[in-house]
Amino acid sequence: MGTGPIGLFHLQLALLSGARNVIVSEPRPDRRRFAEDLGAHLTVDPEGEDLAVVVEDATGGLGVDVAIICIGNPKLVNEAFRLVRKGGRVNVFAGLAGDGWAEVEANLIHYNELEVSGASDSRRSDYGAALRLIESGRVDVSRMVTHRFPLTSIREALDVVAGGEGIKVAVKP
Repeated sequence: MGTGPIGLFHLQLALLSGARNVIVSEPRPDRRRFAEDLGAHLTVDPEGEDLAVVVEDATGGLGVDVAIICIGNPKLVNEAFRLVRKGGRVNVFAGLAGDGWAEVEANLIHYNELEVSGASDSRRSDYGAALRLIESGRVDVSRMVTHRFPLTSIREALDVVAGGEGIKVAVKP
């Protein structure tokens, strides 16, 4: 859920891990296209489509094995719980907006035997693994920088960021 840089890295890692069908939820059409270019099998506009119906159709009613929340919207927590199959896993990778509170429908966890995890930091070994994936070319970071500006165009670069354009914006001295 979400195709900022973190969501797009998760997409690549899911594909590397052998995921047969990766579904990405993202309201912005340009970011859905970017996810498709990186290999997403199915992209969904959660504002114009019913994500639960799309997941149900794509999985024959079973639900996804794993849902990863890569955007800090507290409402997505319970939605993710509803999208995964019985015994599925939900990872809250993004910090949630505001105080970080999400009202959780605990019975979804209990009756569906869900595994719920979070992540916010990395160990030294994680950095090493990430660097090896990048060095080998198995994870493509170069395409993430979608805009490059000279330092003299800093205002334009900030406008691009403020407008939510692109994935990553680089300013070069």
